[in-house]
Amino acid sequence: MSARFGISVFFACLAAVFIVQNAAAVDVHFLIWRASLSLSLLIFFIVLFGFVIGWISHSLLSYRKSNDDASSSLGGSSL
Repeated sequence: MSARFGISVFFACLAAVFIVQNAAAVDVHFLIWRASLSLSLLIFFIVLFGFVIGWISHSLLSYRKSNDDASSSLGGSSL
């Protein structure tokens, strides 16, 4: 058994324990919407949303920086 597989099994077991312990349904109210879902799913969606927002903002900042570096290395001065 490789170390990577062992670590994957460990985190899968932790995720399973987390899901079982947080299986209780919670009511979510956001503006005019109401939903009832398990707490573990709610946490998963919130973390996923934060990951996507962070990934998009990092991509935009990297794109801007690469464009700024490219324009300054070409000697482009604004008039």
